[in-house]
Amino acid sequence: MGDVCYHEIIEGLFIGSLRSLGQISLLGITHVLSAVNFEVTSNLGNSKHLQIPLVDSEGDGLLPYLPTALAFIQEGMLEPGGRVLVHCQAGRSRSVAILLAYLMWSKSMTAEQALQKVKAIHSLAEPNEGYWAQLLLFQDMRCRLDEDHPVYRLWKLDQVGRKWEEEGWVDGGTFASTLTDAEAHQSKKILYRCRKCRTALCTERNLVPVAAANGHRLFRGFWKALRNKGVAPADSPPAPPQLLLFSAPDKSASLHAEAIATGQKVSEAVGDASLLKQTSIFVEPIVWMGPMVMGEVCGKLYCPGDNCSNRLGSFNWSGISNEQGKWVTPAFQLHVSKMDIIIPTTRGMQPAHGRNLVSASSTSTHNDPCIIAESSISSTEECVIEPVSSSAEKHSHESNLLNPQLSSSSSAYVVPTSQERRSCTPASDLGNTKAAADGAAAHALMAHEHYQASTAVDPNRVCNTALGLKLLPSAEHVHTDDLRWTQLAFSGLVFDVDGVLVDSECYSCEALRLAILMVTGVEIPHSFPQDFYPVFGMDVRSCIQYYKEVCSRTDWVHITDIVLKVSLAKEGIYKELTAKGIQAFDCAKDLISLVRELGWGIALASSGTPEKIRWNLKQSGLRELLSDDHFIVSTTEVAKGKPAPDVFSEAIKRLGCTDPSKVIVVEDTVNGLIGARAAGALTIAVTTSFSQEHLKAHADKVVNSLSDVMLLFNKLKKDRSVGASLAL
Repeated sequence: MGDVCYHEIIEGLFIGSLRSLGQISLLGITHVLSAVNFEVTSNLGNSKHLQIPLVDSEGDGLLPYLPTALAFIQEGMLEPGGRVLVHCQAGRSRSVAILLAYLMWSKSMTAEQALQKVKAIHSLAEPNEGYWAQLLLFQDMRCRLDEDHPVYRLWKLDQVGRKWEEEGWVDGGTFASTLTDAEAHQSKKILYRCRKCRTALCTERNLVPVAAANGHRLFRGFWKALRNKGVAPADSPPAPPQLLLFSAPDKSASLHAEAIATGQKVSEAVGDASLLKQTSIFVEPIVWMGPMVMGEVCGKLYCPGDNCSNRLGSFNWSGISNEQGKWVTPAFQLHVSKMDIIIPTTRGMQPAHGRNLVSASSTSTHNDPCIIAESSISSTEECVIEPVSSSAEKHSHESNLLNPQLSSSSSAYVVPTSQERRSCTPASDLGNTKAAADGAAAHALMAHEHYQASTAVDPNRVCNTALGLKLLPSAEHVHTDDLRWTQLAFSGLVFDVDGVLVDSECYSCEALRLAILMVTGVEIPHSFPQDFYPVFGMDVRSCIQYYKEVCSRTDWVHITDIVLKVSLAKEGIYKELTAKGIQAFDCAKDLISLVRELGWGIALASSGTPEKIRWNLKQSGLRELLSDDHFIVSTTEVAKGKPAPDVFSEAIKRLGCTDPSKVIVVEDTVNGLIGARAAGALTIAVTTSFSQEHLKAHADKVVNSLSDVMLLFNKLKKDRSVGASLAL
């Protein structure tokens, strides 16, 4: 290679070492992707920059970064005159791995073909063994992140186990969700539910295959195992097909069900009667386990259903031996005697003897779970399946990882501040603004009604099933100006972020618009703020669902993929829009300090991602005052976004508050206020996004600014010393 620190692999796409950054002006580079875990201090000129914090170890996770990295490279390649440089420290492993993934995705190459192409030009190319294994998996998933792929799910479990071993904690946001009965039927998944209360617990996609046992380190021993088998030379990567040695999932549950449905002997269908003697299953960590497994090495698993204390099994981050004597690490074990199994007949099976309910005892003498064959959609027979109390978002990954159709106009970002917006709103638009706000309030109420219907609980009580929370009593909400809260000892305050602490709603809306345009080619209505009233406070998934409906986008079939792409694009655009800083609202810092003086806990509950929340705090100068990430809660960490109460219930839980009526939530949107109310908290609405007229029906108190909140709390501070009440 000599002194050459870069090479052009295909037209406009370069790979290089850290030294190649000195050549970006000469090469006309417009986009720089840095695959390093340290700060890049070189002068990048006007080039767009993305940093992927890879550390070049065999256990390093490459796959989660690929959607962001590939979208960034594709943006540069499609931009007129765009030229992209991908670099790492030496230009040998990290940058090569990302470049190979791009060639595989964009040029339909296998991992081996991509590596040979790069090596022919850039002889130093040598991704480490862990990266190569992940690239083979990426290939096996058809160059997309397929949540249903058994090896990918095992790899993610392996990453969770690694993090626990190395750092002693894990992010509950990485845990898997599960499906309800109806969703399992639609996705043709076998559903496991609590035998006592019928709460959905997991599906077959959550099962840990028997082949993954023996320490369950799928990729740690990947190369060694292949070489010991003689299928790969010691000095070269294995061929892609070898990955399939590890990809066979445990089919015993499916075969068991199929045998029952067809009247076949189960032992004949499974081929090994010993499988029927299994009394437990091992699953990946699931969201509802969070409160039980976070911060503990081992313990018991209980049903998350309301008022159900059914003990389902055990967990141990260090591992548990399965019934074949193999060690599963980390281990989350559920006893089959505690569960029913729902078999979807949409797999092409019909219930044996025309019955919907088949007792396991009729086919086996073992203590098997009750196995239920679900009646078909068109059947008029009584269906034994009943809806459970909560619904997790289903995942569909049938389209490509990324949409190559990107907008070249997305580089022009001009967004007014909220003060500029208020001062320049034409009088002719006020009627439209009011109509939009009315529509937004109606839409939020409809969303809340839909949520209540789907959860089938008392609307005055809330159950965050995904997090295993018990029902919380709802506060009695009175909407009179002379309301007095007497002898209240508040214990916590929860802030929304966008539109409450920081003036960022305009940037968020513009980033959302550009991201949707970039990913789908659809231009959504974008007069600010009126066109965005219906989606204020929503997470990206809810926004996409809303625009799919109002824009009649019947072609938006694979919502999960669109949400993923839009979320990734939105994060990058938002950071670019706010790179020079975000304005914190007046009195934000003083209010936070006052709440601390009152002795209350403070938490944040936002629809933004955790990264965006931290970015907002940093760019607005509030990060030093709100530095504990434990009290930062994103809707990405719970089952449902606003107007569901989940994010507020979790924030209240993290504050250690057992009575939500002793917690105040400060919000600026109708969706947020509805969710806070449903969580049982008292609410203060700030008119930064909606008018007082539209907020008053959903809040206990409406104020114009944080300074008004300061006045209320100062009065409380003063009156508390003499035992007086707080007048609202």
